Amino acid sequence: MATGILAKKIAQAESLGKDTVNDAFTAGLLHDLGRVILASNLPREYGEAMACSQQDEILLCEAEQRIFGSTHAEVGAYLLELWGLPDTILESIAFHHEPSKSALDDFCLLSAVHVADSLTSEAHSDEEKGLVANIDADYLSRIGMEAIIENWRPCCQNLSIGV
Repeated sequence: MATGILAKKIAQAESLGKDTVNDAFTAGLLHDLGRVILASNLPREYGEAMACSQQDEILLCEAEQRIFGSTHAEVGAYLLELWGLPDTILESIAFHHEPSKSALDDFCLLSAVHVADSLTSEAHSDEEKGLVANIDADYLSRIGMEAIIENWRPCCQNLSIGV
């Protein structure tokens, strides 16, 4: 919920347009759906991925790639594609940990979801050891937004909802 709220705030702050602002909340809300799918269908293996993430001090998505050959972001985007969600939402979910792998080169829905996810993970890092997402500085630099990240951080700290 926190990622959806923050993604919407960021999209509004960057004047992305009403439809994109609404999609930012939806994409932020659904961005980790793949974690639920993997954990509920493959609980033992997902437990291994979480343990691997903490033990090897790597991002959960890296551990998922090792164990499943895919990440929760890819699994979630695939399911949501089957459900017929718009491509912009699918792209935001599929690349929310690694936006540099996308072909996008301007501030967009993916940017808002990536930053919101990274900042909410950062804000709750004490609660989720080993799961903290990193802000993709190369991507933000590519789209000319690396200097503005500090403007968004206080928005996350002011969220009253936990993750």
